[in-house]
Amino acid sequence: MKEKVFFGLILVFLLSCSEQKKEETVTTTLEEPQPQKTEKADTITDSLGNWKWSIMNAEVILKKNEKNYILEFKLDDGSSRKRNVCIHTDGDIIELRVSDDNPYGEYYKINTSGDLEFWDNEGKFDLATVVKKFHYNP
Repeated sequence: MKEKVFFGLILVFLLSCSEQKKEETVTTTLEEPQPQKTEKADTITDSLGNWKWSIMNAEVILKKNEKNYILEFKLDDGSSRKRNVCIHTDGDIIELRVSDDNPYGEYYKINTSGDLEFWDNEGKFDLATVVKKFHYNP
């Protein structure tokens, strides 16, 4: 007899656990998309000068926005690095001094041939050949 009562309780429990379907009404309203606020981007000029950096198989491009000169290094794998630079002249030599974080004293010189020389605290360490010569007009 106990077995029948226990079996009956199990049966009732299992039946009460069965999935019950609920119907829900979902309403949606269409809203006009809100225009996204964007900050005005600095306008960047086309390249002022271009060089081919053979050892890294990269293109080096000098550009300018309203605030800074920017030296951009574009590698052939699609990656790039931008450095803010300040321009100083010494006769016919143009120096591009890195104005952001610069622990090694890195800077660049555009020589009289138009090539871009790579310098740091230890001296000259590389050269990129000119593709489009940079003409500085202060």
